[in-house]
Parts: sequence; C-alpha cells; structure tokens
Amino acid sequence: MFLSPNIILFFTVEFFIFVYFIFVLMVSLKLLKQFDKTVYNEKQFNIEKKIYLINGYINVLLVVKIILFFQYFFIMDQISQFIPGAMCAIGSHNAFTPSYCLIFLKILVLFLSFYWIVVHRVDIKYPILPYTKIKLIFTIVICVAIFCEIIFEIVVFYYIDPNKIVSCCGTLFSEDGKLPGILGMRREILIVAHFFIYFVAYIFRDKKFVFAILSVLFFAISIVLLIVFHSSYIYQEPSHRCPFCILQKDYYYIGYFIYFILLVGFLFGAGRFFIYKIIGEDFVRWSKYSLLANLFYILLVYFIVLKYFMVNGVWLF
Repeated sequence: MFLSPNIILFFTVEFFIFVYFIFVLMVSLKLLKQFDKTVYNEKQFNIEKKIYLINGYINVLLVVKIILFFQYFFIMDQISQFIPGAMCAIGSHNAFTPSYCLIFLKILVLFLSFYWIVVHRVDIKYPILPYTKIKLIFTIVICVAIFCEIIFEIVVFYYIDPNKIVSCCGTLFSEDGKLPGILGMRREILIVAHFFIYFVAYIFRDKKFVFAILSVLFFAISIVLLIVFHSSYIYQEPSHRCPFCILQKDYYYIGYFIYFILLVGFLFGAGRFFIYKIIGEDFVRWSKYSLLANLFYILLVYFIVLKYFMVNGVWLF
C-alpha cells in the first residue's frame, strides 16, 4: 500500500466520513419509523430538530465527497510514477484491475450526493418539510453506497502492486485498429453522432425522460470521442490517446475542467427526470443548464481541434 501525505489526508477525511455516516445510518433508520409530518407535538418537534441538525452535517460532508471524487484521480495519477510501465492513472488502475469498478462506484456516489443536496434544499424551503421521509430513505441509500465505496477504496489502495509491470494508455489505446466496441468505430461517424445527439436533445428539451436518455448518450459519446479523437489534439500527438493523461500538470490539468463540464451537463440533464421521479417537482431550467454545459464542452474540444489545424495545417487522423 502506498503512503504519502496526500493519501494519508485523503483517507483521514474518508475515515471521518465513514464513521459519521455509520451514525447517520442508525439515526436515519430510527427517525424513519418515528417521523410523522401529520402530527404536531413536542416529540415530533424534537425529531424535526434532530433531522435538521443531521441533514446540515450531511450536506457539508457530501460536498466534501464531491471534492474527494476529483482528489482520488489526482492521487491515482501521482501513484503511477512508482509503478513500472505506468504513465498515468490508467497504469495505477491496471496494477489492480478490479479498481476500474471503483470509478463507476465513485460516479454513482457523486450523482447521489448531488441529487441528495438538491432534494434537501427543496425540502427545507417548506415549513412542513414535505420530502423529509423520502430524504431519509435517500439518506439510507447514500450511506450504503458510501460504505461500499470507502471499503472498496481501502481494498484498491492496499492491493495496488508497485512491483507489477503494467500496460498503460500507450498500449490500451493504440492505433492498431483493435479497439473494442464503440471505441473501434470510425471517428467521422462518432463526430456526426455527437452533434446529432446534441441537436436532438435541444429539440426534446421539454421531454424529461427523452432528454435524460439523450444526456446519457451525449456523455458516453463525449468520453469515447475524447479517447479516440479529441485527446490527440490536446497532446498534439496522433498516437497519444488517453482520457487520464489530460489530468496531468503537463497539460495544465485541463482534464479536470473538461470532466467537470461534462459532469455538469450530465447531472442536470439526467437529474431533471430523476428528481421529478423522487419528489415530483420539475426543474425546467435544468435542461437549459445541461444544454449550455454541453454546448460549452463542444465549443471547447472542437476549438482545440481547429486551433491545431490552423497552426499546423494538418489533421491528426
């Protein structure tokens, strides 16, 4: 297991979050049985005060979890310099292959955290706290997800083998034409699909479910294109195609900004339908926020491509 100041700080914060959410889980299960918004007495008033206090702490800790999401990838990138064959966070994950599952688990916790914060903000706007029972159930789900994430996180960092020679992005995303599935599709088709999905999403921006599906597709196509097309222009090398190296200092950490924009578009795009199903409120403006974030992403990545062509007079494909 690697130990560095960043890793120690990371796990110290995660430890306190883990301990607090054990307490939150026990209290939430108890309060879920006791809370009744139709009853007005001293007992219910005290229960509401406990819920309000606990929710305040949860709100802060989930914001911290969102920050730790990006910190995790920063640490994995740092670890790569100690693993033979690794050049970025992909190499670190290849040192213990199941760690890729942790990425999806972290994305799940990120989305749940964001949506819980939204539900909490809506709930406290009303004196009768109409969504508190739903929020308590939501809290229990988040507690379980966070427990699984932190435990898996410990396993991943413990089993990363610094003596294992790994394949990194240069091998995984090579130009040998053997990329699996959608990664092996022609770039031209993916680029057309990228723009097509965005314009269809704009047309169906008032259809919550359809817009959510299109937001997921746009996010997926964006990641694929980032690997097989846009990343080469960021690195200015046709053979260098990696979704993680853009997080490094050599590229001014632009990857964090790129992924942040993508996540904003996805969170608002899919979130409008998700929140509506949870509490029945329709955040119409979220479709606009999603479209603006995705448009900004398109302008950014294709500007990088066009800038390279204008400076060098050639395409990298």
